[in-house]
Amino acid sequence: MGLRSFLVLALFFGGLGWLGSGIMDAPRIGGTPAPAGASTPSKLWRLAQDKGRARPTTLSESEVARLLARELPSTGEVPLTAVIVRLPGDGRLEVAGRLPLRALLNEPPLAGAVQMLPAGWVERPVWVRLRARAQIEPSGAGPRRYLRLDVERFWLGRRRLPSLLPRILFSPTTLGLLRWPLPAPVAEVRLETGRVVITTTSP
Repeated sequence: MGLRSFLVLALFFGGLGWLGSGIMDAPRIGGTPAPAGASTPSKLWRLAQDKGRARPTTLSESEVARLLARELPSTGEVPLTAVIVRLPGDGRLEVAGRLPLRALLNEPPLAGAVQMLPAGWVERPVWVRLRARAQIEPSGAGPRRYLRLDVERFWLGRRRLPSLLPRILFSPTTLGLLRWPLPAPVAEVRLETGRVVITTTSP
């Protein structure tokens, strides 16, 4: 093995060791975990059916965590558990949860890394955390609008990594969960400290 190849391998495994020392650690998020037996909040069901009254609907951190705990695994690609949500205010949302390391290595160019890691590592749970800013955007065609989450910060465990990394780690289907279709009556969604306030309009 030449000196150059040796140095490249040393840097690769050194970086892997630096990252691995932090990604298994639980994040310090301080939010609210999803309750056991998570299901869609009944408030959202009533909101979708409400076509006549203009009134605000408030979701707590616990209710948002319950919603995400149900919706995120529904794609079959994000087996996220132990979901925690924090609403720090100023239109921002923080979400953390655990998933097996293999779920982060499904997309190229990282898919080949699965074969290079010890078998015990692949199934180890890794903490994933992101902070995003929410905003409503119109559809390209038609009246349907969306709540878009723009990732501002991203962590694996306690290691903060570039905010663009989710676009490399996750599939297009998973990334689609960062853009939620809104029911027609919804006029405004505000992410405040500790709560989400959804305002509907009358016909």
